[in-house]
Amino acid sequence: MRVYVAGPYTANHPREVLANVNRAIDIGMELMKKGHAVYVPHWTHYMHLRPHCTFEYEDYVRNDLEWIKVCEGFFLIKDSPGALIELKLARKLGLKIFYNLEEVPDEKL
Repeated sequence: MRVYVAGPYTANHPREVLANVNRAIDIGMELMKKGHAVYVPHWTHYMHLRPHCTFEYEDYVRNDLEWIKVCEGFFLIKDSPGALIELKLARKLGLKIFYNLEEVPDEKL
C-alpha cells in the first residue's frame, strides 16, 4: 500500500524541526520494513535548506496534497496545522488512516 506520512514540521528551534523530520523519516522507514511504499513530505526539508530554494509554504502544501491523492493509506504522527489539512483530504478520499505502527498491517511482497 502507498502510505503518506503526516506530522509536524515547523517548530520554534531548528533542533526541533530536525527532530520532526527525523521522526517522520523513522516512521517511513518502519512502514517500508512492513512492505509499504511511503511518501514522507518531510524529505523536502533538504530541498528547503538549499540556498537557491524559493518555494513557499503554499508550494509545499500543494505538492503534498497531490501525493495524498495517489495513496491508499495515511499515517498521522501528530496534529499540526498542515497535517490537519492533509488529514481532511485523506478522509475525503477514503484513505485508511493510521495513528500508530501497530495498526498498519504487513504488506506481502
